[in-house]
Amino acid sequence: MSNKTQLEESVEEATFETEKDLPVDKHEEKIQKIKDYIEWRKNSEKERAAVKKIRRLLVEHYNAEIEKRISAYVNGKGNIPDPLKRIRITREAYDKANLIARKVVEMAGAPVEIHAWALNPREKQEKGDIAIRDLYIAHDQEVTPSHCKATSSGKIKSYWDIKKNTDQKVVGYMHSHGYFMPFLSLTDKENLDGLVFDHGISFEINLLDDEEGEDEVIYRAKYAVSIIFNALGSKPFGALGITYKPLSEDGLASAKTVSKNTPIEVIDESNNISLDPEEIAEQISQRVYYNGCLIGEASSKKEDNPSEHVSLDDLLARITVMEKQVRSFADENISCLQSLKKDLKAFYGEKTS
Repeated sequence: MSNKTQLEESVEEATFETEKDLPVDKHEEKIQKIKDYIEWRKNSEKERAAVKKIRRLLVEHYNAEIEKRISAYVNGKGNIPDPLKRIRITREAYDKANLIARKVVEMAGAPVEIHAWALNPREKQEKGDIAIRDLYIAHDQEVTPSHCKATSSGKIKSYWDIKKNTDQKVVGYMHSHGYFMPFLSLTDKENLDGLVFDHGISFEINLLDDEEGEDEVIYRAKYAVSIIFNALGSKPFGALGITYKPLSEDGLASAKTVSKNTPIEVIDESNNISLDPEEIAEQISQRVYYNGCLIGEASSKKEDNPSEHVSLDDLLARITVMEKQVRSFADENISCLQSLKKDLKAFYGEKTS
């Protein structure tokens, strides 16, 4: 089978016949065919180049619009989609989060952190009624006073149990900062980024909603929620993780993630979830590892007063360092730190100033 192009064959044919002293008119006819073919190829290339350019310009235009919208959402501006305006949590789930945060400290004999998946009934989820309505203490997690890690095996075990034995969907996660201020640390952000990839909730952005007319260009992104508590009962901190994939001509663009501080709305709604301290303690004892062993197995090592592990002066000194680190951020962070100092002093039985 010949690998020659149509152009090459036409040129060869015209050249061969010319050498046979063809009449001039037939020779010119062949030459014209070659010229027509070349012109057609040129026009086709121009059309393809024009289409490619238009596609590239459209991708650039809509990506700029996507980035503008996401940036506006993060900064609390523009026409923010309703799910991104606040993090909704029921009073029951809120109280359960505080109970879990206190109970793990009590059981560990140290101000350790803890991780729990935030759940919402599947039926409500499908109707777009998004809220944290229950919490599920993660399996096989490793905790210390400075971090909590949901292991890969623990994630699989937790997800499987939630899927098979409940009617709930994961919408985010809750974790405690022990005796420290609730805020979104770099590690917390990394955890939230991973969660939104796995369990993100889809929301729509109409990229033409600022323009006249009825046309729509719908772009879908995903989000997941995070709430940070502590064992002192301080005001919790809310954050959203958002992941979105820029458009591309070849479809190979990598997804991006951002996070935003988000107000928490506590809703008065009863779903009859368990707030039994003994049940929560049993779950902690079977799922949470501290110092290399399950907290339940290390109960004999537990001290009566967990506050003796860390002195008040040491904690206040650490907060002073944190103040310097976050002073460039919003004033709200500084007020949270000042509030935390009062919570600590109250927890240790000292008078607040």
